[in-house]
Amino acid sequence: MRIAVVESKGIENIALRHAAPPGPLTPHQVLVQISVASLVWRDLAEANHASKPYIPGSDGCGRVIGLGSGVTRVAVGDRVCPIFAPSWLDGEPDPAGYVRSALGQPSSPGVLQEQMAMSEEVVVKVPEYLTDAEAACLPCAAVTAWRALVVECGVQPGETVLVQGTGGVSLFVLQLAVAHGCKVIVTEIFDDKLAIAQKLAGSAWIGGINCRETPAWGKLAKKMAVDPAGLNHGVHHLVDVVGGSGVNESIKAMRNTGSLAFVGVLAGLEAKVNLFRIFQGRLHMHGISAGSRRDFEQMLEFLEHHQIRPIVDLSLIHI
Repeated sequence: MRIAVVESKGIENIALRHAAPPGPLTPHQVLVQISVASLVWRDLAEANHASKPYIPGSDGCGRVIGLGSGVTRVAVGDRVCPIFAPSWLDGEPDPAGYVRSALGQPSSPGVLQEQMAMSEEVVVKVPEYLTDAEAACLPCAAVTAWRALVVECGVQPGETVLVQGTGGVSLFVLQLAVAHGCKVIVTEIFDDKLAIAQKLAGSAWIGGINCRETPAWGKLAKKMAVDPAGLNHGVHHLVDVVGGSGVNESIKAMRNTGSLAFVGVLAGLEAKVNLFRIFQGRLHMHGISAGSRRDFEQMLEFLEHHQIRPIVDLSLIHI
C-alpha cells in the first residue's frame, strides 16, 4: 500500500512510499481504508521538528473494511474517523500518554496511509449527512473548538464570543457559537475574510476588526461587546489561536468573569502578560489540546442536530 513519509525535518521532505498492508487483526482491531485526509497547522509543526521518519496526518476519514473477531462498536462498511489521541477516550487524559498517542508523529503513525489497523475503541462513526472530506476536518480542529468553547468555557445562549481569524479551529468556533445562540466578533487581517465570516455568522454578527489596521484591538472589542445592563462590557468567551504577545489584547477584550481558552501559538510560545488584568477581572483561563472520544461523539450529535457542515476551502491531491 502507499504511505506518505516525512523523511527528515521540513514539510518539503515528505515523500510517497510503499509499505506492506497491516497484518492479521487482533480480536478488537478494525481495518480502515482511508479515503480523505485533512491537513492542519500541527502537521506543519510536527514536520518542521521531525527527529526521524514518520507517517504524518492526524485528521482523516475512511471506511471499515475488516474486523477482528471480537469487534462490536462498528461494522464493515461503516464510515469512521480515527480520534486525534487514541489514549484519550473520556475524562481527563494521562498527560504523557496523551502526547505520545496523538496521531501523526514518530511515536504514533498518522492517517496519510491507504489502510490503518487500530482498536475499535479509537474510531467514531461519521453521520450520513457529512461527506468524507467534511468528516476528515473534524478530529483535531473541530474537537478542539468544541472542547474549548463548550466543555471548558461552558458557552450559553445570548453570550458574546470573539473569534480570532478564519483558520480551521476558528471557523468551528464561529459555527458552534452561532448554533448556540451567541453573538460573535471576529478579528482578521484580511477584509475579504471578514466578509466571509460575516456571511457565516448571519444575524449573530456584531462586527469585525481588521487587527492589522488596529493591532491594539482588545479595548475596541470590549466596547463592541456591550452589556445591555451597562455594567460589564466585554466578550464572554475568546478562543485564542494566536498566542505570543497578542494574548494581552485577548485579555483586554474580556468581560469580568469571562473565559479565555488558549489553543494556538502562531505568534509564539511566550508572552509578557499583565497578571493584574487577569485576577482583577476574575478571568477563567483554559489550556486546550484537542479532546477525548466522548467529546468527539457529543460534538457529532450536536453537529448533526444543527446540520453544521465544516467549511472545506480547497481539495488538493488525489493520488
